[in-house]
Amino acid sequence: MRHLLVFLVLFCGLASVPAYADAPDETREQKALKRFFTEPTLSADWFAPNLLKAAPLDQLQALRDQLVSAYGGLREVKLGKDGFSVELERAFLPAKAALDDHERFIALWVGTPVPRGGSLSDIVTELANLPGESSLLVIRDGAVLAERNAEASLAVGSAFKLAVLLALKQEIEAGRARWDEVMPLEERFRSLPTGVLQSWPVGTPMTLQSLASLMISISDNTATDALIYRLGKSRIEPLLPEAARPLLTTRQYFLLAGQALAAQRAAYLAADEAGRRAILAGLGAKAPSLPDLIAASTGPDFGWHLSARDLCGLMDQVVGLPVLSIETAGADPGEWQALGFKGGSVPGAEALVGGFLDHAGHRLCLAVVWNNPAGIDAPRIEQLYGRALALLPRE
Repeated sequence: MRHLLVFLVLFCGLASVPAYADAPDETREQKALKRFFTEPTLSADWFAPNLLKAAPLDQLQALRDQLVSAYGGLREVKLGKDGFSVELERAFLPAKAALDDHERFIALWVGTPVPRGGSLSDIVTELANLPGESSLLVIRDGAVLAERNAEASLAVGSAFKLAVLLALKQEIEAGRARWDEVMPLEERFRSLPTGVLQSWPVGTPMTLQSLASLMISISDNTATDALIYRLGKSRIEPLLPEAARPLLTTRQYFLLAGQALAAQRAAYLAADEAGRRAILAGLGAKAPSLPDLIAASTGPDFGWHLSARDLCGLMDQVVGLPVLSIETAGADPGEWQALGFKGGSVPGAEALVGGFLDHAGHRLCLAVVWNNPAGIDAPRIEQLYGRALALLPRE
């Protein structure tokens, strides 16, 4: 239950990074980024004192040199709606930056490098060489551009929340719910991180729009469970494949994934659907414990299981909703008419799915899933996703 990792983060007030989408000329930040990537020796005068406290100059120099050594010299720094794209000879780097009045960096963020070139077939081959099970699906208007094990049912972590979002959309379209509807937080919704709502007071009023935004953008588990209770599992389960039924709330997942209920988890995995529903009913109002969860050793066999095809089917029905575009996972909103992203992970599994509507009206989906009980290399699958993203056709 996570988002894409960044390659490098240096910040002092990153939230204040301004948007420059309407700037007609090269910005100060573009010039500063060009200097950062081209001058042989970095100068302390280019960085605000607070930033240098967080990252000393020698570390900055070493990180910059490592990037240039691995991916070649600078070609261009482009401005987008969501920051900058630093183009090196062999990779693209998403970046954000802000300067003070003395032209010094007060914020600098450089994301995971996306290697240039290659093909979707290359990515399929690399994915096939990973240990464990993996799947990939790239479709455009329903036509397959690339695939690997697209029908395989694999653990996808929080990516199942796309089904919750779709059910919410359907309820709103049917007039049974509203985005501005307010519901108070209840104790039975309280789950474990990721998220922030698990520590908010019971009774806090939340709109369905706010709950959905937190569920998708930061994968808030308490927000997710609140929406599941509001909608009802009976509205969500028909949107899921049989392997994902009965639907687990995140609280139920954490309870059964813990050490204390290892026997119940084993029984759950061995049971049919009716037996699983009985086990979930038996959990009652028990609350999960983070230490108990940490002490356990669960793997991708337990949790939410969907295929890459399932994920794209869900994404296709919700792409365009504003809550899906808060987290773009490296995609430039300026390149698309609409876009959406949802990632997810549990021990030994990670899933990444993006949905896109290009300016010619074509609908695209990219889904990548990797399961390996021995553990996964998260930056590696995230880089594969980023490379596939860069290869998607755009009109």
